[in-house]
Parts: sequence; structure tokens; C-alpha cells
Amino acid sequence: MQSVSAKVSLTIIGIQSLMITLIVAIFFLLDLSIAQALENPFQFITILVIQAIAILAASYFVIRFALEHTVFRQLSVTGNTLQTVIAGDFSARIMNTDNDEVGKLQRQVNETIAHFETLVKSLEQSLANRARDLQTSVDVSRQITTILDQQELLEHLAQQTAEAFDLYHVRVYIYDEERDALDMVAASAHEQNAPDTQLKTYNLQGGGFSLDSPVPTAARTHKQAVISDVYETSEYIPDPYLPHTMAEAALPILFRGELLGVINLQSTQTYRFNQSDLQLLESFADQIAISIRNARLFEEIVTARQQAEYADNAKSAFLASTSHELRTPLNAIISLSSLVRRGALGAINEKQQEMLTIVWQSSQHLLALINDVLDMSKIESGSLKLFHQPNVELSTVIKEAYDLSLPLIGQKPVELKVTVQRNLPLMTIDQQRVRQILLNLLSNAIKFTEKGRVHLTATNRNDGILISVSDTGVGIAADDVPMVFEKFYQTESGLRQGEGTGLGLSITRSLVEQHGGLIWLESELNAGTTFYVLLPITPEKAIESIPILTPSTST
Repeated sequence: MQSVSAKVSLTIIGIQSLMITLIVAIFFLLDLSIAQALENPFQFITILVIQAIAILAASYFVIRFALEHTVFRQLSVTGNTLQTVIAGDFSARIMNTDNDEVGKLQRQVNETIAHFETLVKSLEQSLANRARDLQTSVDVSRQITTILDQQELLEHLAQQTAEAFDLYHVRVYIYDEERDALDMVAASAHEQNAPDTQLKTYNLQGGGFSLDSPVPTAARTHKQAVISDVYETSEYIPDPYLPHTMAEAALPILFRGELLGVINLQSTQTYRFNQSDLQLLESFADQIAISIRNARLFEEIVTARQQAEYADNAKSAFLASTSHELRTPLNAIISLSSLVRRGALGAINEKQQEMLTIVWQSSQHLLALINDVLDMSKIESGSLKLFHQPNVELSTVIKEAYDLSLPLIGQKPVELKVTVQRNLPLMTIDQQRVRQILLNLLSNAIKFTEKGRVHLTATNRNDGILISVSDTGVGIAADDVPMVFEKFYQTESGLRQGEGTGLGLSITRSLVEQHGGLIWLESELNAGTTFYVLLPITPEKAIESIPILTPSTST
């Protein structure tokens, strides 16, 4: 093939020959002699101008034709190929290149495109691998955060890490601070399926295996330790169960600077752990640290809860036993003091009767406190059972509670009023426990009302009976309202009264709920309180939501 310069030179020679030929041809065609030209100079000059224009035009077309079929065509093919590459087709190449300068340029362009294609594919593969590793890290982290048993967590972690990152083997070591040692507690399965591996414990104070190997190094320095090729270092400790290890890495598992353990990674590829991989795995180790910490906290919570439940059960059993033992002699004191006070054992003077009355009242108060403690211990242990009686008239139970509460008023200017709707449906309830509910609410209302009124109402409310006990007493502060049903909790007014254990309302709530009912209250400080109890007609129809009260149901 000819070079570009040779092609241009030949084209110029051809043009010169063409010009001479055209001049001769024009003179021949015009049939003009030299003599004729001299006789008519103007005509001769005109002919020469026409010839020059014709020669220039012919030269232009000849040169353009020659270049278009040589240099311009090759450059056009090169430009089109580059446009195809820019559009995203990296497989485009310039075909049928010549051996001239333009052909050399075209071959260099082909080599550049091929190199660029290789770089793009490598970058795409790297991005795909990084996205895969990140997604794998996220997936494994999501899985391990749902496991709260530490041993199960670590075993799952070792296996998932090996599979997710395509590793030969993964071990997890936990740090024992008291012994200053690392104990291997979990490992992934490997090709020989060995039950144990050689490296089970590292004593960080010396002895045993080399402290320069990756696992103890990562533990001591709190930094990653890597062996890129096991045959190029003396720090690698061969393991007969893992004969194909070619690279090893160890990453410390740290939580707020505290060493929890080390994760050991082994691969069958040399230089498997580059800096980018290690950064990802280091972030993964941080997630592992959080998971281990959560698992430990969960174990501590479970242990503490078990201990608390044991202590609570022991306390409840003790209270139940003690309360039962106290009730027998206390009932005897109440009975005997009542007999003596009434003169059944002989005449007594006024002073003696006054003292016996105090003994009897104090004994009654103490019995009520013991009964509350006994009931609460039964509730906590789940041994408090209701004895449902069918066809109970609630008005009868209300009348009994009214009669027992009336003496509690004493000399206070307080009116105790009861309003019961007529024709209330018969109920299936534990009559004794419902009477206890009413007594607790009435006694509380009387205790905190120095003057005014305590009013009990009972009305039919769909499938239940709504009972309200309202008073005009001191009321309850808004901050205390959410806590009044908690056991042993007493409001400021209750503390000033200095009576009770703070168990009455808690027991009342439990008894109401065991009947399938609801209890709530409305109160305004220094304006009074109203407690509401909604009991189902039968225990099968438990109440699930508090109804919207109309003004007619409030007092």
C-alpha cells in the first residue's frame, strides 16, 4: 500500500499532466493558430482565461476525488467508530486499516478502545462485587440482630459469614477478661468436617501458640491483622484441619473500645483480603459487636427476671403463709374482745368498755390489712379464684356494702346515698368479691371526704352494669391519677391519712378485671372523685372498651 504523501504526489503529477493536456486540447478544439492569436489579442486572452478556469475546476474535482477515496474516507470511518464508542458500544472497531499513516492511527485507536473496554468491564465488575458484598453484609447483619441467644448467634454468624463472603473458614473467639484469654466458641463447617480445630484458646499473657499470629495480634492491638500469603511469613500457624488456607485475616470485635472477641477469616486465595474488603469487614465486625452486646444484655435481663420472679414468688409465698398464720389468733382477739365488750363474760365499767372498743377496732383494722396482703399475694401467684354464682341481684350486694360502710362515717357530716336503677338484670358474679369491690370504693370515698356526700349509683349499660361511686372529698391530682391503681402507691392525701397499705385499689382493679370488667376514674383536685366500674352481666361477655358516658350516668 502507498503512503498518504505518495498518494498526494501522484495526484499533483496527474493534475499537471491533465492541465497540459487540457491546454493542447483546447487549442486544438478552437482551431486557433498563433498568428490568429496575435491578430486578435482580446480573443486570445479570453480563451486563456477560460482555459485557466476550466483547469482549476478540473483540478479541484480531481483532488477532492482523490482525497475522498483516501484520507477523508479513512478519517470518516475513524470518526464514526469513535461516535459508536461514545454511545456505549465498546465492541466497535475500525476494520480494513491500511499501512499508511492514517491506518497506523486507526490501529492505535482500536488499541485504545480495547484498553478502555477492559477498564470499563473491570470497573463494572468491581462495582458489582462491592454492591454484592455490601448487600451480603446488610443481609447477614439483619439476620444476626434477630438472634438473642449468644451461642446460637455466634454459630449462625460464623457459618453465614463464610458462605456470604465465599471464605474457606471462619472462627469466632470470645475474650475472657478474667483469664486474659481468647476462647474459640464457634466455627463454620469446612471441607474435612472436623469436629474441632487446633487453635481453641489463646492465652494473651504468653504460652501456647505464637502471640504474633493474626488472632492474638488483633486482640492485643485492637486493629486488623492480615497474612496475605501464608508461605511468605513465619507468623502463620498451620492447622492440620485447614490444609488449604492461603490467606488469613483477624478483626477485633470492639464495643465502645472494649474488646469482646475476634473474628478469624481464612481463604484459599492469596491476597484475598485487600484494603477495601477489610474496611467492609471491619464495619461488619462493628455490627457483630452490637449483636453480641445485645445478646449479653438479653441474657442478663433474663437472668435478672428469673431471679426477680423467684424472689417475688418467695415473697408472695411468705406473705400468704404469714397472713394465714396471723389471721387465726387475730380472729380470736376480735371475737373475745367483742364478747367482753358486750358484757357476755360479766359486767365491765365504762373505761374498760372504751379500751375494749379500741382493741376491737384496731383488730378489725389489722385484719383488713392482713386480708389485703393475703389477697394481693394470691393475685400475684395466680391462685385467687372467683366463685361465680348465677342469678345474683346486684341491689342485694349493694345493700350489704352500704350497711357495712355506714358505720365508717362516724360523726363526720357526710351523707351516704345509693341510687339503683329498677329491674336490673340478674348477674353471674362472685358475690363476695363484688361486695369487696364496693366496700373498697365506698371506704375510700368516706375516708377522703370530710363533709358533703358519697353517692353510689348502678345503671344498666347494654351487656353490663355500670356502677359509680362519687364523693365531694379532696380529689386526686392529675399526676397521681395514672398511678392510683398501682400496688403500694398512695397519694399525698393518703399519706396524710396514715391508714391503709396502698393495696385496696390495686386489689379492686384485679377483682374487676377477673370478672371481665373495667374500672377507671375521673377526679378534680379539691372537688371530688368518681370511680366507675363496668361489670358484664355474665363473665363470658367481657367488657373490652370504656363506654362514652352521658351526663345522666355521672353524679
